[in-house]
Amino acid sequence: MSVRVQEQALLGVHPSWARNAHRCCYQGSSYAYSHLAAQRFFGSKSRHMDFLGMPTFAACVSAVETGEAGWAVLPIENTTAGSINETYDLLRHAAVSIVGEEVLPVEHCLLGLPGASLTGIRVVLSHPQALAQCRGFLASLPNVQVQAFVDTAEAAREVAHRRDPAVAAVASAEAGEAYGLQVLARAIADQQENWTRFVVVAANPLVPDPTLPAKTSLIFTTPHRHGALAHCLAILAKHGLNLTKLESRPLPSRPWEYMFYVDFMGSLAEERVTLALGELESFCPFLKVLGSYPARTLAPGSESGS
Repeated sequence: MSVRVQEQALLGVHPSWARNAHRCCYQGSSYAYSHLAAQRFFGSKSRHMDFLGMPTFAACVSAVETGEAGWAVLPIENTTAGSINETYDLLRHAAVSIVGEEVLPVEHCLLGLPGASLTGIRVVLSHPQALAQCRGFLASLPNVQVQAFVDTAEAAREVAHRRDPAVAAVASAEAGEAYGLQVLARAIADQQENWTRFVVVAANPLVPDPTLPAKTSLIFTTPHRHGALAHCLAILAKHGLNLTKLESRPLPSRPWEYMFYVDFMGSLAEERVTLALGELESFCPFLKVLGSYPARTLAPGSESGS
């Protein structure tokens, strides 16, 4: 059974703990990249889901904590822009667990009104990160002013609302189709390999099938002494756990001390994982397991879980 099939079977159960299990929230408006990632994750189940756009990542997490939604989809890293620190900080404090991940190829398009032309564009709207990722293309357009907008899909909606052929948006082709816009140029990002990884969170943890590729994510702090981080990484290595991500974040009110976010291949259903976590707990002043979940991104040389 593939990871995708396992996810579909898991989601089809609608666990009793998942209040409003048919509701999934994301930050942004309809056809924003987070919305597209949520639809991709739920696959064939999407037609039975209610997808709710929220103003902030924090609002998404709060909706899951209070039971307003069963799930939230949050971006956690991008191959061009790096980690989304706000998501990491929310996961540290929130009473939610990661139960899945999704990886979305981000293809930025320049969208305009039907009949508009590249040479006639004078204003381009989009999210600041999308504008930055397309800086080279936008610089090649003469006499164009770029304006930051709340998200890519809202920028597309605004272009449709203004009805001005001189105004365009950087957004997905799906957003363009939804708002009746024309694709003036495709794949306009400076880096063509542009992917965003999202995590799916729920109120309670799930343990994936141990026969399939899985990841476990955790946060920990180390004693403030020589070699402490190396000792933690040695524990993971001793138990044969392959590290796929290591991220440091400053500890609030403790200058030059850090908290570490780690992903490794393995599931809480495996003895080697529970043994490693037991050793880490006895050494680390603070440790929080964020969740175990089917892996959509694998370490180089691993078998794909698609």
